[in-house]
Amino acid sequence: MDELPGLPGVVRTLTLPVLRHVRTIREWHAGLLTETEIAALAGDTPASTAAASADLLPAFDGAELTRSDRLLVNTLAEDGRCTYDELARVSGVSEATARRRLGVLRREGRVRVRAAIEPVLLGLPVEAVLWVRAVPAAVDRVAAALAESPHARYVSFVTGERQLLALTAFPDEAALHDFVTRSPWLDEAASVEVSMVLGSLKRGGMLAPWLRG
Repeated sequence: MDELPGLPGVVRTLTLPVLRHVRTIREWHAGLLTETEIAALAGDTPASTAAASADLLPAFDGAELTRSDRLLVNTLAEDGRCTYDELARVSGVSEATARRRLGVLRREGRVRVRAAIEPVLLGLPVEAVLWVRAVPAAVDRVAAALAESPHARYVSFVTGERQLLALTAFPDEAALHDFVTRSPWLDEAASVEVSMVLGSLKRGGMLAPWLRG
């Protein structure tokens, strides 16, 4: 954050602390899967079927990872679809050991697997940031209603004039228009500001595919 104002061309930055998350990107479902399918994917799924791409975040507790563990984690950070056989070859261990070590790291909370999904691949090419202001007595209800929509990828309480920030995705501009003009939660919203997203350079800390070289 200290470096942002010093970037060439930056005229202004705005920082609004998040007071509470209502829905995170990790919890988002686009409404394309059934509850049974979601439950199946939430199980102990091999990395090869976890997602089109994945970001692994090592959470260190003071203990250093072994060399083979670091190779395993770095390989998955590059490609979340690697099979256990591929992980074993790169980290220099057997396939059974690679499977066991990844399982241990995940259970200990030292590694978390996250899928970085481009909404356009799900048929949702239109993205928008919504800034929503509601009367204080209704803000919790508005936040809950936003979070229930499959179009809301992220919802949080923030400081400032507008209490809610939502990142959304839609199949087209008409669907976005309907969402911000006809949704039931608008009855308790005082104002909604819509900012279209022209392009995303990072998702979940990962560079967009077209920026990786």
